[in-house]
Amino acid sequence: MAAGTLTTAIVPTYNRSALLVETLNSLLAQTLPPGEIIVADDGSTDQTRETVAQFGEKIRYFRGENSGKADKLNKAIALARHPLIWIVDDDDLVLPDALKTLTDLIEADPKIGFSYGRYERFTKDPVTGELNRYDGGYWQDVGSDRFLLATLQDFFVHHPGMLVRKSAFELVGPFSTTLPRSEDYEMLIRLARAFPCSGTQKLVFLQRQHDGDRYGGLQASKRVDIWIAEQKSLFESVRADGGLSDYLPGVHLSDHELSDTQRRQALITRGAVMGRKKLWNLAFADFAAACKVAGLQSKLSTDEKAALRATFFSKFGCSELIDDPTIASQVVALSTFGNTGISIAQTLARSLLWFIKTAMKEGHLSDMRKYTILALRFALARPKRDSRTR
Repeated sequence: MAAGTLTTAIVPTYNRSALLVETLNSLLAQTLPPGEIIVADDGSTDQTRETVAQFGEKIRYFRGENSGKADKLNKAIALARHPLIWIVDDDDLVLPDALKTLTDLIEADPKIGFSYGRYERFTKDPVTGELNRYDGGYWQDVGSDRFLLATLQDFFVHHPGMLVRKSAFELVGPFSTTLPRSEDYEMLIRLARAFPCSGTQKLVFLQRQHDGDRYGGLQASKRVDIWIAEQKSLFESVRADGGLSDYLPGVHLSDHELSDTQRRQALITRGAVMGRKKLWNLAFADFAAACKVAGLQSKLSTDEKAALRATFFSKFGCSELIDDPTIASQVVALSTFGNTGISIAQTLARSLLWFIKTAMKEGHLSDMRKYTILALRFALARPKRDSRTR
Protein backbone atom coordinates (compact mmCIF):
# COMPACT_ATOMS: atom_id res chain seq x y z
CA MET A 1 0.00 0.00 0.00
CA ALA A 2 1.38 3.37 -1.03
CA ALA A 3 2.52 5.66 1.80
CA GLY A 4 0.22 8.41 0.52
CA THR A 5 -2.89 6.38 1.26
CA LEU A 6 -2.36 5.95 5.01
CA THR A 7 -5.43 6.75 7.06
CA THR A 8 -6.19 8.48 10.33
CA ALA A 9 -9.29 6.97 11.93
CA ILE A 10 -11.07 9.40 14.24
CA VAL A 11 -13.55 8.28 16.88
CA PRO A 12 -15.43 11.17 18.53
CA THR A 13 -16.93 10.00 21.82
CA TYR A 14 -18.95 11.09 24.82
CA ASN A 15 -19.85 8.85 27.79
CA ARG A 16 -19.98 5.58 25.86
CA SER A 17 -17.01 3.72 27.27
CA ALA A 18 -18.63 0.27 27.01
CA LEU A 19 -19.67 0.68 23.39
CA LEU A 20 -16.41 2.41 22.52
CA VAL A 21 -14.49 -0.81 23.24
CA GLU A 22 -16.46 -2.65 20.56
CA THR A 23 -15.88 0.13 18.05
CA LEU A 24 -12.13 0.27 18.71
CA ASN A 25 -11.82 -3.50 18.47
CA SER A 26 -13.52 -3.42 15.06
CA LEU A 27 -11.03 -0.77 13.93
CA LEU A 28 -8.07 -2.79 15.18
CA ALA A 29 -9.38 -5.86 13.32
CA GLN A 30 -9.11 -4.20 9.89
CA THR A 31 -7.40 -6.22 7.17
CA LEU A 32 -5.82 -2.91 6.13
CA PRO A 33 -4.94 -1.25 9.46
CA PRO A 34 -5.33 2.52 9.81
CA GLY A 35 -2.09 4.44 10.17
CA GLU A 36 -3.38 5.82 13.47
CA ILE A 37 -6.54 5.87 15.56
CA ILE A 38 -7.51 9.04 17.43
CA VAL A 39 -10.18 9.01 20.14
CA ALA A 40 -11.53 12.54 20.56
CA ASP A 41 -13.24 12.68 23.95
CA ASP A 42 -15.84 15.43 24.28
CA GLY A 43 -15.53 15.80 28.04
CA SER A 44 -16.78 12.35 29.09
CA THR A 45 -17.54 11.84 32.77
CA ASP A 46 -17.57 8.01 32.68
CA GLN A 47 -14.63 5.61 32.34
CA THR A 48 -13.67 6.64 28.81
CA ARG A 49 -10.10 7.71 29.66
CA GLU A 50 -9.38 4.48 31.54
CA THR A 51 -11.02 2.40 28.82
CA VAL A 52 -8.87 3.90 26.09
CA ALA A 53 -5.75 3.57 28.22
CA GLN A 54 -6.17 -0.21 28.17
CA PHE A 55 -5.33 -0.16 24.45
CA GLY A 56 -1.93 1.38 25.13
CA GLU A 57 -0.05 2.99 22.25
CA LYS A 58 -2.50 1.63 19.68
CA ILE A 59 -4.73 4.66 20.31
CA ARG A 60 -4.02 8.40 20.42
CA TYR A 61 -6.30 10.07 22.92
CA PHE A 62 -7.21 13.64 23.69
CA ARG A 63 -9.92 15.09 25.85
CA GLY A 64 -11.45 18.54 25.93
CA GLU A 65 -14.34 20.21 27.66
CA ASN A 66 -17.79 19.32 26.38
CA SER A 67 -18.12 21.51 23.29
CA GLY A 68 -19.88 19.19 20.87
CA LYS A 69 -18.99 16.54 18.32
CA ALA A 70 -18.27 19.00 15.51
CA ASP A 71 -15.67 20.88 17.55
CA LYS A 72 -13.89 17.64 18.49
CA LEU A 73 -13.87 16.50 14.86
CA ASN A 74 -12.34 19.79 13.75
CA LYS A 75 -9.60 19.48 16.36
CA ALA A 76 -8.92 15.82 15.54
CA ILE A 77 -8.68 16.46 11.79
CA ALA A 78 -6.12 19.19 12.48
CA LEU A 79 -4.10 16.66 14.52
CA ALA A 80 -4.30 13.89 11.91
CA ARG A 81 -0.92 12.72 10.60
CA HIS A 82 -2.20 11.05 7.45
CA PRO A 83 -3.83 12.22 4.21
CA LEU A 84 -7.02 10.15 4.49
CA ILE A 85 -9.61 10.64 7.23
CA TRP A 86 -12.03 7.97 8.42
CA ILE A 87 -14.54 9.16 11.04
CA VAL A 88 -16.13 6.29 12.95
CA ASP A 89 -18.91 6.90 15.47
CA ASP A 90 -18.29 5.52 18.94
CA ASP A 91 -21.19 3.05 18.88
CA ASP A 92 -20.90 1.60 15.37
CA LEU A 93 -18.96 -1.40 14.08
CA VAL A 94 -16.81 -1.34 10.96
CA LEU A 95 -16.51 -4.59 9.03
CA PRO A 96 -13.02 -6.15 8.62
CA ASP A 97 -12.52 -5.18 4.96
CA ALA A 98 -14.06 -1.71 5.29
CA LEU A 99 -10.89 0.36 5.11
CA LYS A 100 -9.43 -1.83 2.36
CA THR A 101 -12.60 -1.41 0.30
CA LEU A 102 -12.79 2.36 0.75
CA THR A 103 -9.05 2.83 0.19
CA ASP A 104 -9.12 0.87 -3.07
CA LEU A 105 -11.88 3.15 -4.34
CA ILE A 106 -10.18 6.42 -3.45
CA GLU A 107 -6.77 5.20 -4.61
CA ALA A 108 -8.17 4.35 -8.06
CA ASP A 109 -8.95 7.97 -8.90
CA PRO A 110 -6.90 10.93 -7.61
CA LYS A 111 -9.67 13.36 -8.63
CA ILE A 112 -12.30 12.10 -6.19
CA GLY A 113 -12.61 13.70 -2.77
CA PHE A 114 -14.11 10.75 -0.95
CA SER A 115 -15.26 7.16 -1.28
CA TYR A 116 -18.21 5.52 0.42
CA GLY A 117 -19.93 2.21 1.05
CA ARG A 118 -23.19 0.74 2.24
CA TYR A 119 -24.31 -0.04 5.78
CA GLU A 120 -26.84 -2.10 7.68
CA ARG A 121 -28.49 -1.24 10.97
CA PHE A 122 -28.30 -3.50 13.99
CA THR A 123 -29.43 -4.03 17.53
CA LYS A 124 -27.68 -6.20 20.08
CA ASP A 125 -29.44 -8.64 22.36
CA PRO A 126 -28.45 -7.58 25.90
CA VAL A 127 -28.53 -11.19 27.14
CA THR A 128 -27.03 -13.26 24.33
CA GLY A 129 -24.98 -10.54 22.64
CA GLU A 130 -26.38 -11.64 19.28
CA LEU A 131 -26.59 -8.99 16.58
CA ASN A 132 -29.87 -8.48 14.78
CA ARG A 133 -28.99 -6.92 11.43
CA TYR A 134 -31.47 -5.35 9.05
CA ASP A 135 -31.72 -3.01 6.08
CA GLY A 136 -30.15 0.43 6.34
CA GLY A 137 -33.27 2.30 5.27
CA TYR A 138 -32.97 4.97 2.58
CA TRP A 139 -30.11 4.06 0.26
CA GLN A 140 -29.30 5.21 -3.27
CA ASP A 141 -27.27 3.35 -5.87
CA VAL A 142 -26.15 6.34 -7.93
CA GLY A 143 -23.17 7.45 -9.96
CA SER A 144 -20.98 10.37 -8.96
CA ASP A 145 -22.95 12.75 -11.21
CA ARG A 146 -26.16 12.07 -9.24
CA PHE A 147 -24.66 11.80 -5.77
CA LEU A 148 -25.21 15.43 -4.77
CA LEU A 149 -28.85 15.40 -5.86
CA ALA A 150 -29.50 12.10 -4.08
CA THR A 151 -27.88 13.52 -0.94
CA LEU A 152 -30.00 16.66 -1.11
CA GLN A 153 -33.07 14.45 -1.27
CA ASP A 154 -32.01 12.48 1.79
CA PHE A 155 -28.97 11.67 3.91
CA PHE A 156 -27.81 8.13 3.15
CA VAL A 157 -23.99 8.07 3.48
CA HIS A 158 -22.65 8.23 7.02
CA HIS A 159 -19.22 8.86 8.57
CA PRO A 160 -18.15 5.23 9.18
CA GLY A 161 -18.94 4.46 5.55
CA MET A 162 -16.79 7.30 4.16
CA LEU A 163 -13.09 7.79 3.54
CA VAL A 164 -12.27 11.46 2.90
CA ARG A 165 -9.09 13.16 1.78
CA LYS A 166 -7.84 15.50 4.50
CA SER A 167 -7.21 18.05 1.75
CA ALA A 168 -10.94 17.92 0.90
CA PHE A 169 -11.89 18.75 4.49
CA GLU A 170 -9.37 21.58 4.45
CA LEU A 171 -10.78 22.99 1.22
CA VAL A 172 -14.47 23.02 2.22
CA GLY A 173 -13.80 24.22 5.77
CA PRO A 174 -14.56 22.91 9.27
CA PHE A 175 -17.65 21.12 10.53
CA SER A 176 -20.43 23.49 11.56
CA THR A 177 -20.78 23.79 15.33
CA THR A 178 -24.32 25.18 15.08
CA LEU A 179 -26.01 21.94 13.93
CA PRO A 180 -25.44 19.37 16.70
CA ARG A 181 -27.66 16.73 15.05
CA SER A 182 -26.91 17.51 11.40
CA GLU A 183 -23.26 18.54 11.21
CA ASP A 184 -22.47 15.37 9.22
CA TYR A 185 -25.24 16.04 6.68
CA GLU A 186 -24.17 19.64 6.19
CA MET A 187 -20.55 18.60 5.69
CA LEU A 188 -21.48 15.89 3.19
CA ILE A 189 -23.38 18.42 1.07
CA ARG A 190 -20.33 20.70 1.01
CA LEU A 191 -18.05 17.82 0.05
CA ALA A 192 -20.43 16.62 -2.67
CA ARG A 193 -20.65 20.11 -4.13
CA ALA A 194 -16.87 20.42 -4.28
CA PHE A 195 -15.70 16.93 -5.33
CA PRO A 196 -16.65 13.88 -7.36
CA CYS A 197 -16.84 10.66 -5.38
CA SER A 198 -16.86 6.89 -5.81
CA GLY A 199 -19.20 4.46 -4.08
CA THR A 200 -19.76 0.76 -3.67
CA GLN A 201 -22.72 -1.45 -2.80
CA LYS A 202 -20.46 -3.50 -0.55
CA LEU A 203 -21.29 -3.40 3.16
CA VAL A 204 -18.63 -1.57 5.14
CA PHE A 205 -20.17 -0.88 8.55
CA LEU A 206 -23.02 -1.64 10.93
CA GLN A 207 -24.96 1.26 12.43
CA ARG A 208 -26.16 0.64 15.97
CA GLN A 209 -29.78 1.49 16.78
CA HIS A 210 -30.63 2.54 20.32
CA ASP A 211 -33.77 2.23 22.39
CA GLY A 212 -34.89 4.77 24.93
CA ASP A 213 -33.84 8.38 25.39
CA ARG A 214 -30.84 9.97 23.71
CA TYR A 215 -29.56 13.43 22.90
CA GLY A 216 -29.50 15.02 26.31
CA GLY A 217 -32.16 12.72 27.74
CA LEU A 218 -34.83 13.76 25.25
CA GLN A 219 -37.54 11.31 24.27
CA ALA A 220 -37.65 10.00 20.70
CA SER A 221 -40.50 12.33 19.70
CA LYS A 222 -38.53 15.34 20.92
CA ARG A 223 -35.43 14.19 19.03
CA VAL A 224 -37.47 14.08 15.84
CA ASP A 225 -38.68 17.64 16.45
CA ILE A 226 -35.06 18.76 16.85
CA TRP A 227 -33.96 16.95 13.71
CA ILE A 228 -36.79 18.53 11.71
CA ALA A 229 -35.99 22.02 12.99
CA GLU A 230 -32.27 21.60 12.28
CA GLN A 231 -32.88 20.21 8.83
CA LYS A 232 -35.18 23.09 7.96
CA SER A 233 -32.51 25.56 9.07
CA LEU A 234 -29.87 23.64 7.13
CA PHE A 235 -31.83 23.60 3.89
CA GLU A 236 -32.75 27.25 4.07
CA SER A 237 -29.00 27.83 3.93
CA VAL A 238 -28.41 25.12 1.32
CA ARG A 239 -30.97 26.72 -0.98
CA ALA A 240 -29.57 30.22 -0.47
CA ASP A 241 -25.92 29.21 -0.89
CA GLY A 242 -26.22 26.86 -3.85
CA GLY A 243 -27.20 27.19 -7.48
CA LEU A 244 -29.88 25.50 -9.57
CA SER A 245 -27.23 23.24 -11.12
CA ASP A 246 -27.08 21.38 -7.81
CA TYR A 247 -30.42 19.88 -8.82
CA LEU A 248 -29.35 18.86 -12.32
CA PRO A 249 -27.17 15.72 -12.45
CA GLY A 250 -23.94 16.26 -14.34
CA VAL A 251 -24.61 19.96 -15.02
CA HIS A 252 -22.16 22.60 -13.78
CA LEU A 253 -23.45 25.93 -15.04
CA SER A 254 -24.36 29.21 -13.41
CA ASP A 255 -28.08 29.93 -13.15
CA HIS A 256 -28.08 32.39 -16.03
CA GLU A 257 -26.40 29.85 -18.34
CA LEU A 258 -29.18 27.27 -17.98
CA SER A 259 -31.61 26.64 -20.81
CA ASP A 260 -35.33 27.04 -20.16
CA THR A 261 -35.71 23.26 -20.02
CA GLN A 262 -32.89 22.93 -17.51
CA ARG A 263 -34.18 25.81 -15.42
CA ARG A 264 -37.67 24.35 -15.13
CA GLN A 265 -36.36 20.90 -14.20
CA ALA A 266 -34.04 22.37 -11.59
CA LEU A 267 -36.80 24.50 -10.04
CA ILE A 268 -39.21 21.57 -9.88
CA THR A 269 -36.55 19.32 -8.38
CA ARG A 270 -35.46 21.91 -5.83
CA GLY A 271 -39.09 22.51 -4.91
CA ALA A 272 -39.56 18.80 -4.31
CA VAL A 273 -36.47 18.71 -2.09
CA MET A 274 -37.72 21.69 -0.09
CA GLY A 275 -41.04 19.90 0.38
CA ARG A 276 -39.24 16.81 1.70
CA LYS A 277 -37.55 19.08 4.24
CA LYS A 278 -40.92 20.61 5.22
CA LEU A 279 -40.05 24.04 3.83
CA TRP A 280 -43.36 24.32 2.06
CA ASN A 281 -43.33 28.04 1.28
CA LEU A 282 -39.97 27.63 -0.46
CA ALA A 283 -41.22 24.52 -2.24
CA PHE A 284 -44.22 26.29 -3.72
CA ALA A 285 -42.15 29.34 -4.59
CA ASP A 286 -39.99 27.06 -6.74
CA PHE A 287 -42.97 25.27 -8.27
CA ALA A 288 -44.55 28.62 -9.17
CA ALA A 289 -41.27 29.84 -10.67
CA ALA A 290 -41.05 26.65 -12.73
CA CYS A 291 -44.51 27.34 -14.12
CA LYS A 292 -43.41 30.81 -15.19
CA VAL A 293 -40.33 29.80 -17.17
CA ALA A 294 -40.70 31.80 -20.37
CA GLY A 295 -42.29 29.98 -23.27
CA LEU A 296 -42.19 26.53 -21.67
CA GLN A 297 -45.53 24.82 -21.11
CA SER A 298 -44.52 21.42 -22.46
CA LYS A 299 -45.28 18.11 -20.76
CA LEU A 300 -43.26 17.27 -17.68
CA SER A 301 -40.16 15.18 -18.30
CA THR A 302 -39.50 11.81 -16.70
CA ASP A 303 -37.00 13.41 -14.29
CA GLU A 304 -39.43 16.16 -13.33
CA LYS A 305 -42.19 13.65 -12.59
CA ALA A 306 -39.81 11.46 -10.58
CA ALA A 307 -38.77 14.45 -8.45
CA LEU A 308 -42.37 15.49 -7.84
CA ARG A 309 -43.45 11.99 -6.82
CA ALA A 310 -40.93 12.14 -3.96
CA THR A 311 -42.17 15.48 -2.60
CA PHE A 312 -44.39 14.11 0.18
CA PHE A 313 -42.07 11.28 1.19
CA SER A 314 -40.07 12.90 3.96
CA LYS A 315 -38.14 10.53 6.24
CA PHE A 316 -40.08 12.18 9.07
CA GLY A 317 -43.46 11.50 7.50
CA CYS A 318 -45.84 14.07 6.05
CA SER A 319 -48.72 14.35 8.51
CA GLU A 320 -48.96 18.07 7.77
CA LEU A 321 -50.40 17.20 4.37
CA ILE A 322 -53.75 16.42 6.02
CA ASP A 323 -53.27 18.61 9.10
CA ASP A 324 -52.40 21.86 7.31
CA PRO A 325 -54.99 22.89 4.67
CA THR A 326 -52.73 25.61 3.27
CA ILE A 327 -50.49 22.98 1.63
CA ALA A 328 -53.39 21.56 -0.38
CA SER A 329 -54.53 25.07 -1.28
CA GLN A 330 -51.08 25.90 -2.64
CA VAL A 331 -51.08 22.73 -4.76
CA VAL A 332 -54.47 23.62 -6.24
CA ALA A 333 -53.34 27.22 -6.82
CA LEU A 334 -50.58 25.97 -9.14
CA SER A 335 -53.28 25.34 -11.75
CA THR A 336 -53.57 29.10 -12.26
CA PHE A 337 -50.11 29.05 -13.86
CA GLY A 338 -51.17 27.07 -16.92
CA ASN A 339 -50.42 23.59 -18.15
CA THR A 340 -47.21 23.20 -16.18
CA GLY A 341 -49.01 23.98 -12.91
CA ILE A 342 -51.84 21.61 -13.75
CA SER A 343 -49.34 18.85 -14.58
CA ILE A 344 -47.47 19.41 -11.30
CA ALA A 345 -50.75 19.14 -9.34
CA GLN A 346 -51.74 15.98 -11.23
CA THR A 347 -48.36 14.34 -10.59
CA LEU A 348 -48.61 15.16 -6.89
CA ALA A 349 -52.10 13.63 -6.94
CA ARG A 350 -50.73 10.34 -8.25
CA SER A 351 -48.11 10.24 -5.52
CA LEU A 352 -50.92 10.16 -2.96
CA LEU A 353 -52.02 6.70 -4.12
CA TRP A 354 -49.33 5.21 -1.86
CA PHE A 355 -50.73 7.08 1.15
CA ILE A 356 -54.26 5.96 0.29
CA LYS A 357 -53.27 2.31 -0.05
CA THR A 358 -51.17 2.38 3.12
CA ALA A 359 -53.93 3.99 5.19
CA MET A 360 -56.43 1.43 3.88
CA LYS A 361 -54.07 -1.47 4.62
CA GLU A 362 -53.49 -0.25 8.17
CA GLY A 363 -57.19 0.34 8.79
CA HIS A 364 -56.90 4.12 9.08
CA LEU A 365 -60.09 4.80 7.14
CA SER A 366 -60.37 8.45 8.16
CA ASP A 367 -56.89 9.17 6.78
CA MET A 368 -57.69 7.17 3.67
CA ARG A 369 -60.70 9.37 2.98
CA LYS A 370 -58.68 12.55 3.57
CA TYR A 371 -55.91 11.46 1.20
CA THR A 372 -58.48 10.43 -1.41
CA ILE A 373 -60.15 13.84 -1.24
CA LEU A 374 -56.78 15.55 -1.58
CA ALA A 375 -55.86 13.40 -4.57
CA LEU A 376 -59.10 14.28 -6.32
CA ARG A 377 -58.64 17.97 -5.56
CA PHE A 378 -55.13 17.92 -7.02
CA ALA A 379 -56.06 15.84 -10.07
CA LEU A 380 -59.04 18.02 -10.95
CA ALA A 381 -57.40 21.36 -10.19
CA ARG A 382 -58.22 23.96 -12.82
CA PRO A 383 -58.12 27.76 -12.74
CA LYS A 384 -61.45 29.35 -11.89
CA ARG A 385 -63.12 31.14 -14.76
CA ASP A 386 -63.95 34.81 -14.27
CA SER A 387 -67.76 35.09 -14.36
CA ARG A 388 -67.45 38.48 -16.03
CA THR A 389 -66.07 36.83 -19.16
CA ARG A 390 -68.96 34.38 -19.56
